Amino acid sequence: MSPATVAETMMQSMIDLAQEKAAAGNYPEAVQTITTFIGSIEGQDAKVRKTFGMNLIPLYCLRAKVHVEVGNPGNDASRLQLAQEDVGKAEKALDEFYTGMDPAQKESARASIRNVIGADEKLRNESMSSILQLRNRFSPGGGKASRSGGANQARRAEVAGTVGAHGVFFAIGLVLWGLVVALGYGGSRIARSGSSLAWVLIIPCIVLFFVLFFASLRGWDWLADRGTAGERLKVVIVILLMMTMIGMIPIVYWTGKGAARWYYQRAGR
Repeated sequence: MSPATVAETMMQSMIDLAQEKAAAGNYPEAVQTITTFIGSIEGQDAKVRKTFGMNLIPLYCLRAKVHVEVGNPGNDASRLQLAQEDVGKAEKALDEFYTGMDPAQKESARASIRNVIGADEKLRNESMSSILQLRNRFSPGGGKASRSGGANQARRAEVAGTVGAHGVFFAIGLVLWGLVVALGYGGSRIARSGSSLAWVLIIPCIVLFFVLFFASLRGWDWLADRGTAGERLKVVIVILLMMTMIGMIPIVYWTGKGAARWYYQRAGR
């Protein structure tokens, strides 16, 4: 998988994490997270900005939406002002990175950007959804994808990005669990020789095992809507899967996904 695909997957994960925080009503953390991610693009060199600058549009719009949803209940004029400023920045990013749009296409995208801070909640959500699909419908630096091959190309790119993300998560999990195996194997070899130094490897092995166990629970989305009962059931299922060799395949994937989620949450603080 190319570095560009990995980086794009990371950017999508950033947007997903920001959406999750906003959807959960955790507005202060959502704003802080989005601001950090915006800075990771704006604060870099021209090459990084050119490659990933298109992500500024949904990030600015999402932060504007959060600002207005915080400001409306309390009629906070300062929040509304911040939301309007973010909308203006998103429009500038649209002009900068989607130069090939025809006037009608650009005006439609611009209307969606402005409507993320509208008074109607349904309109805000629909507009945000439209902005998040902008990259699938249009080529950055160009206009709308052609009817003959553009839609298929966008779909292939979307599938490739999804498969790439799964590959990254599995690779992360494989490396982490491989470290557990290496520590355990090294500790057992030393222990057979009668040396007390075996605990230097065995203790980190045990600690890492439990860390990765809980990371796998974090990376598994099933049963997450069932509260404590769902989490307990996940623990039982993961333990049963660990008793089989083939069961480690999904656990490795969930571990990598959980570790990635932890990393992005830490990066957003």
